[in-house]
Amino acid sequence: MKIAIFLESFQPEYWGGRETRWKNLIEFFSESNELVIYGDFSRFSSDVAFHGVRAKFIDIGPLPQMYSAKGNRSLKHAALYTFKAHKVLFSRADILLTDQTPLISIPVFRLFACVSRTQLSITWHEVWSAQTWLRYSRFLGIFGVVLQEIAVLFSKNIVVPSAEVAADLQKRLFSRKATVIANGVNPSLPLRKENRRQQEDPSIYLLFVGRLIKHKNCDFLIEIMDRARSLGKNWKMTIIGIGPMEYNLRKSVTDKNLAKYISFKSNVPKIELMEEYSTSDVFVFPSQREGYGISVAEAISQDLPVIVYNCPENASTSLVQSKVTGLKVEELEVTIWIAAIEELLHNQERNQLQNQTEIATWESIGIKYTDFLNTLLRSSDPS
Repeated sequence: MKIAIFLESFQPEYWGGRETRWKNLIEFFSESNELVIYGDFSRFSSDVAFHGVRAKFIDIGPLPQMYSAKGNRSLKHAALYTFKAHKVLFSRADILLTDQTPLISIPVFRLFACVSRTQLSITWHEVWSAQTWLRYSRFLGIFGVVLQEIAVLFSKNIVVPSAEVAADLQKRLFSRKATVIANGVNPSLPLRKENRRQQEDPSIYLLFVGRLIKHKNCDFLIEIMDRARSLGKNWKMTIIGIGPMEYNLRKSVTDKNLAKYISFKSNVPKIELMEEYSTSDVFVFPSQREGYGISVAEAISQDLPVIVYNCPENASTSLVQSKVTGLKVEELEVTIWIAAIEELLHNQERNQLQNQTEIATWESIGIKYTDFLNTLLRSSDPS
């Protein structure tokens, strides 16, 4: 089949769960399908972003940065991205795949898919509550709530990464059913090692992997390390990711004299990322909002115990079996998180942590997704 994929973001410019998802799915799809990939390749070429992938790449750039310096989504980026959607009219694809953001693009994609007689499938990675919209912006929040409802109404053949997102869609004014196709992990990478770091370094290593944006609460990680140092803890932390908060986070580390204890990495190759998971002691993930939590899944797959923020909008909590693969913490309070880290370390020493969470491989996810797409092709007239 011929599949067109219209991407708002991709690695290595952005390192979130959806970018990891698309990278792995595109690699799988390219093995037996004809792909047309649309994206802004002005900052990172298609060869860098999808090296070795057999596909036709169509540049829709240059687009403005997706995030402002304050971490908010760029309206200019959303508008120009939506305008460039007209290029799918010439794709001659059987199926068009894209994401729910920016929300204003969804009605446009639905129209163009109908005109070009192409089946459309929208992936909703998350659904925001009214409270989340108002926290995001008091002025734009109400507009965002309305726009999200319109986007849900115009969405078709919805795919979601978790049952939690599917349930959120059912609660909308224009409720929609969705097919759950989760994220996966790569089974061919090395498992957790016993001799994790250099023998002469007795430090405890903490790890965070994710986009450096506001709702991930990366600034809270620095608070944890600042308190840990004051308590005499021999802890070090690696923060892997990029995003609009990176400058402020690095500045905070410098201001608090934590450069010896906190290191930053970005654009990490897959094998090096898995080595970070497998050589760390605890994965610390205070994110408030996740549609799935792919970095949590990757940590668990490497037998790395995790701590997550237990709040309603964080679907990654469903991956964590309490005191088995990790802990769920109810509030963002430094002393509570330090105590949770110490509990996991204690359980590790006593070999009380066991990985009992089944996480699919990307190959099995790709097969399930292909079956879903074949079902769409056998369905009635696209509209």
